[in-house]
Amino acid sequence: MVYRISRLLISSSAAFVLVAAACAPATPAPPATQAAPAPASATVSPAAPPTPEQARPTPLPGRAPVAPPVLAPGPTPTPASATQQIKRGGVLTGFHQTVIQNIDMHSGSSLQVLSIAGSSYNQILQYDYQGTWQIVPDLAEKWEVTPDGKTFTFTFAKGVKWHDGVPFTSEDAKFSLDRIAHPPKGIASPRASSIDSIQKMETPDPNTLKITLGTVNAAFIPIIASGFFKIMPRHILEKDPGALKTKAVGTGPFKVIKYEPGVVTESVKNPDYFVKGLPYLDGTKFLTIRDSATQFAALRTKRVLITGQGSRGLSPQEEEVIKREKLPIKLMYYYSTRGQGVVINHTQPPFNDLRVRKALALAMDPQEVIDTAVEGQGKVIGPMSVDEWGMPRAELTKLPGYRKPSAADLAEAKKLLAEAGYKDGIKTVMPLRSFEIEVKVSQVLQQQLARIGVNVQLRPMDDAAFYDSMERRDWGLGFLSISEAIGDPNMLLLPYWKTNGSRNYGKFSDPEVDKLLDAQSAELNEKKRLELVQKAERILVDKVAGFEVTPGKYIVGLWQEVKGYFPHDVYNSHRLDWAWLDQ
Repeated sequence: MVYRISRLLISSSAAFVLVAAACAPATPAPPATQAAPAPASATVSPAAPPTPEQARPTPLPGRAPVAPPVLAPGPTPTPASATQQIKRGGVLTGFHQTVIQNIDMHSGSSLQVLSIAGSSYNQILQYDYQGTWQIVPDLAEKWEVTPDGKTFTFTFAKGVKWHDGVPFTSEDAKFSLDRIAHPPKGIASPRASSIDSIQKMETPDPNTLKITLGTVNAAFIPIIASGFFKIMPRHILEKDPGALKTKAVGTGPFKVIKYEPGVVTESVKNPDYFVKGLPYLDGTKFLTIRDSATQFAALRTKRVLITGQGSRGLSPQEEEVIKREKLPIKLMYYYSTRGQGVVINHTQPPFNDLRVRKALALAMDPQEVIDTAVEGQGKVIGPMSVDEWGMPRAELTKLPGYRKPSAADLAEAKKLLAEAGYKDGIKTVMPLRSFEIEVKVSQVLQQQLARIGVNVQLRPMDDAAFYDSMERRDWGLGFLSISEAIGDPNMLLLPYWKTNGSRNYGKFSDPEVDKLLDAQSAELNEKKRLELVQKAERILVDKVAGFEVTPGKYIVGLWQEVKGYFPHDVYNSHRLDWAWLDQ
């Protein structure tokens, strides 16, 4: 059995897929995207624990080396030199951009949850946050995979303790994955569909977890290494499933000591952290600053040393100010893996009628959104938003919903609405989060749909109210701007478009799509998997399941004295284990 790591470039993100090829060498991929083959071994050895002189975890033996993503046009992040003198102490300051009432890692949907409390927890595995983005140990020191790709055995570090002093065991890991896949009543789990292939979990001893899948999940390891797959304490959550909505008790490098929603979050270093020598910082302090002008002023005046993540990093205008004034602020760039787009409520009229949905598609103009709302910082994408997996762009941009609508398209749209019984138009509401960029994009979409008589009332709201509304489906159209931790179809398609998917807010359902999504998830041959994914995407486009408009292009700014921290993507850039201040 030969294993290899296949690198899938996702704009400026990197994802990793474990591919098995029985008794034969792996089929070579094009040189531009293929990593060097790893030695034939199903066992992954542990990385050496970081020391003060070692600013990042050592890449795993037996894993193919992966180059850092290129964050053009800004500087490519480079890990701290082993000879560079790392300074301990200091408090890293930054900001959040919205009020978050629930910081439960398993039920949270917003990036802000990770920003607030992500460094209080660990995963089983993690991405190397210091520039290579290989999958490396976190709580697990090593792992093994059976030749059929269905059974994974993880061996955990010893001596790990929760912040309250209770020892961590493999039962906590089992409990956490089961809680994500099968959440208790009253607890949402947006990522449940991503690991629903788990059939059985066993804990033969306190340091070992054995997971058996019912069907192969081609992205299982990358998924559980991603940011939201935190291991949370069984001894607390078994007694009260909602106990960690307003506080954090993890095993991670930082302890949250103050959490005031809408005001501030403060953390201090965990003196008992199981990775000796980490973290370097004494703590972190993140203010809630909702106004974009005030956020930028806080950065320029060094009230904070780092911007927010995702949609509230820096705008292109703010980027230009920094460059023009030659401020010593590092700029880093990445795209989200999913887009800003429109969710359609398929459960009730008028949008359960395909004619109405096709009329919407004929009026949509994503390039106009890109040019108008995001200052050209985007690209047209389909339901499978990552180029390496999606249908060819030349094909996509000829289709309704993804091309520039003509006068004939708008006339056809009005004709379809009349045939469906809506010759006088449609009135509907669209919930959205109150972030500035999301309001701008939705306003352009609102204007486009008005051209065919579909009048959309926008309802901006905070995160918690927005996701509650999406779950209730008290809307006809919803505006969803969200990303995922890896650009794999099992994260980008399964939860959103499979019947009863954990993020299928509009309740789209199609048996053929379900069949194709299940088949691609279990397919280890990348070429065959790509064919299945693109076939599913073509059905989603033809049936107007929903719209992806453009991915977010994000800019993170941090003052030069912030070292050892390299933002990489939306959901895997929150850990501050290796960050330090050159002050």
